[in-house]
Amino acid sequence: MISSRKIIKIYLWMSIPVLVAAIVSYRLGWVGAELHSSIITAHLLNSVLFFMGHWLNRKGMQKSDKLFLIFVFGGQVARMLLALGLIILTLNLLNMSQKNFILVFFLFYFLFLSLEIYYLSKIKNFIRPK
Repeated sequence: MISSRKIIKIYLWMSIPVLVAAIVSYRLGWVGAELHSSIITAHLLNSVLFFMGHWLNRKGMQKSDKLFLIFVFGGQVARMLLALGLIILTLNLLNMSQKNFILVFFLFYFLFLSLEIYYLSKIKNFIRPK
């Protein structure tokens, strides 16, 4: 079974270069402040969603098969609804370009979703209660 520590390492290896590139490109003037704030905000929100999903998946592993599926798929639905709420809230409270923010948000969403799928595919040889 893949450990939480390894997932956090992979998360950091995926996140740090993107954030550094965003900061450097903003400092060099390649991207504007609006896109830069969209990248940082979208990354922060998706990080919260990712760690929430990771926590739910680990909780589900300790349960029976039926509860495991409820944790995984129910958690996915809950996170999608939370993501929708966060997008609406962010766009209403912060003055960001809707197109930029939504594009960057979903790029991060699918990037972290692929990491979550990788994590779930590496689960093997663990025993759940019946």
